[in-house]
Amino acid sequence: MEFGYPAVMEAEPNFNFANLAIRCADFAGRGNASPSCSDFPATAEPIPAITTAKGAPPTVVVGTRGDPATPWHYSHEMAAALGSGAVSITWEAAGHTAFGTSRCVTDLVTKYIVDLTVPADKADCPFVTGATTTAEQADTIFSTLGTDAQMGLLDSTLEAEGLTPVKAQCVGQAILAHDDARLTVHELLGVETPDLTLPRALAERSCG
Repeated sequence: MEFGYPAVMEAEPNFNFANLAIRCADFAGRGNASPSCSDFPATAEPIPAITTAKGAPPTVVVGTRGDPATPWHYSHEMAAALGSGAVSITWEAAGHTAFGTSRCVTDLVTKYIVDLTVPADKADCPFVTGATTTAEQADTIFSTLGTDAQMGLLDSTLEAEGLTPVKAQCVGQAILAHDDARLTVHELLGVETPDLTLPRALAERSCG
């Protein structure tokens, strides 16, 4: 998950260097995080305190509970430290970055950017629609499901995302018609990937 998901390395020739520069800026001088940081200037000590951004519009801080790079619990602390109506959003998943990956997070952030609708503080986005426990999530993701069961799950997921029952069934059938388990799993997870985005958009258009 070093480069987020999905990663398009050929589009970012300096990605490795940029990540190293950020890491060194964050950690150089704080325990010699990496020998590679020796060519970068030392980071100022002590770490500057986060202060309230007086007069600034609300800041939306997004955290993924299982993020290996930026610990989730700091997202709440960051929002509280920023003040000025700052809020935090949690994606109940793993990996680094949620915007553009979790449809729930993407919708909340997009509504803020476009319509200036501030999400509720500590809004929670599920990893798997309709599954609340680890066991339920595992059953949904990894079980071998028959077409009828898959169709039922897709219907309920698509309806929860705002489609009418008729359109949800039509779009779900179109997704299953690709006979690609990844598309079904990605839709159930609420994960937006290039593999799913185009087929779903075409399905929604053809289904009216």
